[in-house]
Amino acid sequence: MSARLLSLVSEEAKATNSAPSVGYLSCKILKIVGLSAGAQYPFRVKIRVLYAQDAPQEVKHKITKQLSSQSQTSSFNSNAMVEGQTQASVPKPQKQLAEALQSICKALSKLHSLADIADILNVEERQVDEFLHPEKSTQTMKQVQAATNPTFDEVVQLLLPEIEKNGTVQLEVVNKQSKSLGTVDIPVHKILEGEHLCACGPFILTTGPEIIGSLSLKWLA
Repeated sequence: MSARLLSLVSEEAKATNSAPSVGYLSCKILKIVGLSAGAQYPFRVKIRVLYAQDAPQEVKHKITKQLSSQSQTSSFNSNAMVEGQTQASVPKPQKQLAEALQSICKALSKLHSLADIADILNVEERQVDEFLHPEKSTQTMKQVQAATNPTFDEVVQLLLPEIEKNGTVQLEVVNKQSKSLGTVDIPVHKILEGEHLCACGPFILTTGPEIIGSLSLKWLA
Protein backbone atom coordinates (compact mmCIF):
# COMPACT_ATOMS: atom_id res chain seq x y z
CA MET A 1 0.00 0.00 0.00
CA SER A 2 1.26 3.48 -0.86
CA ALA A 3 -0.02 7.01 -0.52
CA ARG A 4 0.46 10.10 -2.61
CA LEU A 5 -0.15 13.72 -1.66
CA LEU A 6 -2.14 15.55 -4.34
CA SER A 7 -2.57 19.29 -4.83
CA LEU A 8 -5.18 21.43 -6.57
CA VAL A 9 -4.16 23.20 -9.78
CA SER A 10 -5.87 25.43 -12.33
CA GLU A 11 -4.03 24.06 -15.38
CA GLU A 12 -5.33 20.90 -17.03
CA ALA A 13 -1.84 20.12 -18.37
CA LYS A 14 -0.64 19.54 -14.81
CA ALA A 15 -3.47 17.16 -13.92
CA THR A 16 -2.84 13.59 -12.91
CA ASN A 17 -4.40 10.84 -15.01
CA SER A 18 -3.53 7.91 -12.77
CA ALA A 19 -5.66 8.65 -9.69
CA PRO A 20 -9.28 7.46 -9.27
CA SER A 21 -10.28 11.14 -9.17
CA VAL A 22 -8.85 13.83 -11.43
CA GLY A 23 -11.09 16.79 -10.61
CA TYR A 24 -12.37 18.70 -7.59
CA LEU A 25 -15.63 20.65 -7.43
CA SER A 26 -16.27 23.10 -4.61
CA CYS A 27 -19.91 24.13 -4.17
CA LYS A 28 -20.44 27.07 -1.82
CA ILE A 29 -24.12 27.26 -0.88
CA LEU A 30 -24.99 30.30 1.24
CA LYS A 31 -28.77 30.70 1.14
CA ILE A 32 -31.95 30.52 -0.91
CA VAL A 33 -34.14 33.55 -1.60
CA GLY A 34 -37.61 33.72 -3.09
CA LEU A 35 -39.25 30.65 -1.55
CA SER A 36 -42.91 30.93 -0.54
CA ALA A 37 -43.96 31.21 3.09
CA GLY A 38 -45.84 27.92 2.76
CA ALA A 39 -42.81 25.90 1.65
CA GLN A 40 -42.10 22.87 3.84
CA TYR A 41 -38.75 23.38 5.54
CA PRO A 42 -35.99 22.45 6.18
CA PHE A 43 -34.52 22.37 2.70
CA ARG A 44 -31.49 20.76 1.13
CA VAL A 45 -29.59 21.54 -2.03
CA LYS A 46 -28.58 18.51 -4.12
CA ILE A 47 -25.55 18.84 -6.37
CA ARG A 48 -25.11 16.59 -9.40
CA VAL A 49 -22.38 16.55 -11.99
CA LEU A 50 -24.10 15.23 -15.12
CA TYR A 51 -22.54 13.67 -18.19
CA ALA A 52 -22.75 15.38 -21.55
CA GLN A 53 -25.68 13.98 -23.53
CA ASP A 54 -23.34 12.51 -26.12
CA ALA A 55 -21.10 10.73 -23.58
CA PRO A 56 -20.56 7.02 -24.45
CA GLN A 57 -22.85 4.70 -22.50
CA GLU A 58 -19.97 2.43 -21.51
CA VAL A 59 -18.22 5.36 -19.82
CA LYS A 60 -21.39 6.31 -17.95
CA HIS A 61 -21.94 2.74 -16.78
CA LYS A 62 -18.38 2.25 -15.60
CA ILE A 63 -18.18 5.41 -13.50
CA THR A 64 -21.77 5.23 -12.23
CA LYS A 65 -21.18 1.69 -10.98
CA GLN A 66 -18.09 2.86 -9.08
CA LEU A 67 -19.77 5.90 -7.52
CA SER A 68 -23.43 4.99 -6.91
CA SER A 69 -22.59 3.16 -3.69
CA GLN A 70 -20.72 6.25 -2.47
CA SER A 71 -23.55 8.70 -3.17
CA GLN A 72 -24.52 10.95 -0.25
CA THR A 73 -28.09 11.26 -1.55
CA SER A 74 -30.94 8.83 -0.99
CA SER A 75 -31.29 8.05 -4.71
CA PHE A 76 -28.52 8.14 -7.29
CA ASN A 77 -29.26 9.71 -10.70
CA SER A 78 -28.09 7.29 -13.39
CA ASN A 79 -26.95 10.17 -15.59
CA ALA A 80 -24.84 11.65 -12.80
CA MET A 81 -21.10 11.26 -12.62
CA VAL A 82 -21.22 12.09 -8.91
CA GLU A 83 -23.73 13.52 -6.43
CA GLY A 84 -23.71 15.29 -3.09
CA GLN A 85 -25.97 17.43 -0.96
CA THR A 86 -25.98 20.06 1.77
CA GLN A 87 -27.06 19.66 5.35
CA ALA A 88 -30.60 20.79 6.22
CA SER A 89 -31.19 24.53 6.07
CA VAL A 90 -31.59 26.71 9.15
CA PRO A 91 -33.50 30.02 9.48
CA LYS A 92 -31.55 33.21 8.87
CA PRO A 93 -30.53 34.67 12.26
CA GLN A 94 -32.64 37.73 13.03
CA LYS A 95 -31.11 40.82 14.63
CA GLN A 96 -32.79 42.01 17.82
CA LEU A 97 -33.00 45.61 18.95
CA ALA A 98 -29.82 46.56 20.82
CA GLU A 99 -30.27 47.02 24.57
CA ALA A 100 -28.88 50.57 24.37
CA LEU A 101 -31.74 51.54 22.04
CA GLN A 102 -34.60 49.90 23.89
CA SER A 103 -35.39 52.74 26.32
CA ILE A 104 -35.22 55.27 23.48
CA CYS A 105 -37.54 53.09 21.43
CA LYS A 106 -40.09 52.99 24.25
CA ALA A 107 -40.02 56.76 24.61
CA LEU A 108 -40.38 57.34 20.88
CA SER A 109 -43.30 54.91 20.64
CA LYS A 110 -45.57 57.39 22.46
CA LEU A 111 -45.40 59.87 19.58
CA HIS A 112 -44.05 58.07 16.51
CA SER A 113 -45.00 55.24 14.19
CA LEU A 114 -42.97 52.05 13.83
CA ALA A 115 -41.56 53.27 10.52
CA ASP A 116 -40.53 56.60 12.00
CA ILE A 117 -38.85 54.95 15.00
CA ALA A 118 -36.96 52.56 12.73
CA ASP A 119 -35.79 55.50 10.62
CA ILE A 120 -34.70 57.52 13.67
CA LEU A 121 -32.79 54.61 15.22
CA ASN A 122 -31.47 53.38 11.85
CA VAL A 123 -32.77 49.84 12.41
CA GLU A 124 -35.27 47.54 10.71
CA GLU A 125 -38.96 48.18 11.33
CA ARG A 126 -39.28 44.51 12.23
CA GLN A 127 -36.83 44.97 15.13
CA VAL A 128 -38.90 47.82 16.51
CA ASP A 129 -42.16 45.93 16.09
CA GLU A 130 -40.85 42.77 17.78
CA PHE A 131 -39.49 44.75 20.73
CA LEU A 132 -42.65 46.78 21.29
CA HIS A 133 -44.99 43.86 20.58
CA PRO A 134 -43.22 40.68 21.75
CA GLU A 135 -46.51 38.80 21.60
CA LYS A 136 -46.24 38.94 17.80
CA SER A 137 -43.13 36.73 17.83
CA THR A 138 -45.29 33.65 17.51
CA GLN A 139 -44.49 30.18 16.29
CA THR A 140 -46.10 31.13 12.99
CA MET A 141 -43.62 33.96 12.45
CA LYS A 142 -40.74 31.63 13.23
CA GLN A 143 -42.09 29.14 10.69
CA VAL A 144 -42.31 31.86 8.05
CA GLN A 145 -38.69 32.83 8.74
CA ALA A 146 -37.57 29.20 8.41
CA ALA A 147 -39.45 28.83 5.12
CA THR A 148 -38.55 32.12 3.45
CA ASN A 149 -35.02 32.77 4.77
CA PRO A 150 -33.23 29.38 4.70
CA THR A 151 -29.46 29.59 5.10
CA PHE A 152 -26.72 26.99 4.71
CA ASP A 153 -23.31 28.73 4.80
CA GLU A 154 -21.81 25.43 3.67
CA VAL A 155 -19.25 24.19 1.18
CA VAL A 156 -19.91 20.79 -0.42
CA GLN A 157 -16.76 19.22 -1.90
CA LEU A 158 -16.91 16.57 -4.61
CA LEU A 159 -14.14 14.55 -6.22
CA LEU A 160 -14.67 13.89 -9.93
CA PRO A 161 -13.38 10.91 -11.94
CA GLU A 162 -13.07 13.34 -14.85
CA ILE A 163 -13.84 16.95 -15.76
CA GLU A 164 -16.12 16.74 -18.78
CA LYS A 165 -16.21 20.17 -20.41
CA ASN A 166 -19.55 19.47 -22.09
CA GLY A 167 -21.08 18.23 -18.86
CA THR A 168 -23.39 20.06 -16.46
CA VAL A 169 -23.52 20.85 -12.77
CA GLN A 170 -27.14 20.63 -11.65
CA LEU A 171 -28.41 22.17 -8.42
CA GLU A 172 -31.78 21.04 -7.07
CA VAL A 173 -33.66 22.32 -4.02
CA VAL A 174 -35.78 19.77 -2.19
CA ASN A 175 -38.11 20.25 0.77
CA LYS A 176 -38.64 18.26 3.95
CA GLN A 177 -40.39 15.47 2.01
CA SER A 178 -37.61 15.42 -0.64
CA LYS A 179 -40.00 16.97 -3.17
CA SER A 180 -38.20 19.00 -5.80
CA LEU A 181 -38.75 22.77 -5.63
CA GLY A 182 -36.80 23.48 -8.82
CA THR A 183 -33.48 22.91 -10.54
CA VAL A 184 -30.85 24.95 -12.34
CA ASP A 185 -28.18 23.67 -14.73
CA ILE A 186 -24.74 25.30 -14.96
CA PRO A 187 -22.59 24.16 -17.92
CA VAL A 188 -19.14 22.98 -16.83
CA HIS A 189 -17.51 25.04 -19.57
CA LYS A 190 -19.03 28.20 -18.04
CA ILE A 191 -17.23 27.42 -14.77
CA LEU A 192 -13.96 26.75 -16.58
CA GLU A 193 -14.29 30.02 -18.50
CA GLY A 194 -14.88 32.04 -15.33
CA GLU A 195 -12.22 33.96 -13.43
CA HIS A 196 -10.25 31.53 -11.23
CA LEU A 197 -12.37 28.70 -12.73
CA CYS A 198 -15.37 29.93 -10.76
CA ALA A 199 -19.04 30.64 -11.52
CA CYS A 200 -20.80 32.95 -9.09
CA GLY A 201 -24.54 33.03 -8.44
CA PRO A 202 -27.26 33.80 -7.95
CA PHE A 203 -28.35 30.60 -9.69
CA ILE A 204 -32.02 30.95 -10.68
CA LEU A 205 -34.18 27.85 -10.34
CA THR A 206 -36.70 26.85 -12.99
CA THR A 207 -39.43 27.80 -10.49
CA GLY A 208 -38.07 31.29 -9.71
CA PRO A 209 -36.23 31.17 -6.35
CA GLU A 210 -32.48 31.81 -6.35
CA ILE A 211 -29.56 29.93 -4.80
CA ILE A 212 -26.89 32.33 -3.55
CA GLY A 213 -23.46 30.75 -3.80
CA SER A 214 -20.66 29.81 -6.19
CA LEU A 215 -19.07 26.83 -7.97
CA SER A 216 -15.38 26.34 -8.61
CA LEU A 217 -13.35 23.61 -10.32
CA LYS A 218 -9.77 22.46 -9.97
CA TRP A 219 -7.66 19.57 -11.29
CA LEU A 220 -5.77 17.21 -9.02
CA ALA A 221 -2.04 17.03 -9.60
